[in-house]
Amino acid sequence: MKWKERPLGMRIIIILLFIVLISELKNILINFSKPILTFGMYIQYPISSIINLVYIVTFSFVIIGIYNQKFWKLILGLQGVYIISTIIDSIVILLMSPTEFISKFHDRLLDITPVIINNIKSITIILLFISIIIELIIFIYIYKKKEYFIKNK
Repeated sequence: MKWKERPLGMRIIIILLFIVLISELKNILINFSKPILTFGMYIQYPISSIINLVYIVTFSFVIIGIYNQKFWKLILGLQGVYIISTIIDSIVILLMSPTEFISKFHDRLLDITPVIINNIKSITIILLFISIIIELIIFIYIYKKKEYFIKNK
């Protein structure tokens, strides 16, 4: 199927996911040896870099699957796992003290006031919440448009 013949929603999802993939690649390259939070667990380097690589490969697979109109059940499964992970991570971050939050995700505890630390934590929670909403919209849209994948087997 040519690009212009695809439903507008699928084109938007492909573009959005591609932008996120590029952003994540840049982030991983910059923070290659830094720890990550996944499924509520704080994972240190070198395992964190392996998990980042798996994340990039599966994310690429989702984009290719949507573009090639294949694997809609697997795409929904991967998207569901990602949603669950983001929800768990959000809860863990929400329950962290501001000082613990800054010390876990930055190389050194910055000389900043508790108010600024709380603001950083609040912004992170808001961004994770927006991410969950976008992930749910993509999940529901792909589920409702499964004929996009089925018709073109």
